Amino acid sequence: MSAFSKLYAEKQNAFEQDLARIFAEIENIPEPLRASMEYSLLDGGKRLRPLLFLEIFSLFKKDANENVLKFAAAIECIHCYSLIHDDLPAMDNDDFRRGKPTNHKVYGEGVAILAGDALLNLAYELMLDAVIDSEDKAAYLKAAALFSKHAGCRGMIAGQVADITADENISVDVLKYVLRHKTGDLIIAACVAAAILGNAENEELLSIRNFAEHFSYAFQIKDDVLDHKQKETEKVSFAKMYGVSRSNQTLGDSSQKAAKELSALKNRDTEFLKQLIIKFASRKE
Repeated sequence: MSAFSKLYAEKQNAFEQDLARIFAEIENIPEPLRASMEYSLLDGGKRLRPLLFLEIFSLFKKDANENVLKFAAAIECIHCYSLIHDDLPAMDNDDFRRGKPTNHKVYGEGVAILAGDALLNLAYELMLDAVIDSEDKAAYLKAAALFSKHAGCRGMIAGQVADITADENISVDVLKYVLRHKTGDLIIAACVAAAILGNAENEELLSIRNFAEHFSYAFQIKDDVLDHKQKETEKVSFAKMYGVSRSNQTLGDSSQKAAKELSALKNRDTEFLKQLIIKFASRKE
């Protein structure tokens, strides 16, 4: 394991512990709802979005207090709810995720749908708790509003709808819309919200947003390339439309643009984020 991979694993494990603790403190969730929520929320995964959030916050403020950790947990709640719903028969109809049966295969479609709903609502409960507890309510409200927009009907959900309603004759513009919103919006929101809570300057906020846009684009294209090579999906993707060679070229270009935006953040230690770009651009699964 490389030094960076070890560091990433350490940060990942630290967040896992905080996430489990925060969820355990939520009382009065009836069974089997709690079990279904926990099954998807605490089953590992890359934890990319909350780790991006925490790392970018640390560029501007060193200590992540409980309110910051609640936001990070809320981000993962939103991501996991979307995965539960994505896997349902009415959408992607997947039987397995991360090597184990999908939520609806274990708990049934009805409970799985409600577990996704509950995780989404829990995300906003955690964010609003952080707003109430924070001394910088304006920044926390702005960050929460950003998530509401990027995860909603003009953001991630809009991208999901475009994805499931597209046919084989999907246009380039629609494909880019899907990439930008279905995957990109939650990553962008995580990065920009962290900068907002860190009280970044306007120019820094712009650089963070640009970084997130380029990084999320590269991240999804890499997913498309891996799925295309493994023939895991028949849906139209960037790799299926343009081929692996051009996809890899675009992946490289987007990764370079993301790193360039980080270099524009003067006097900020962005080395971890730069290594993160390389890690996810070169991953094998």
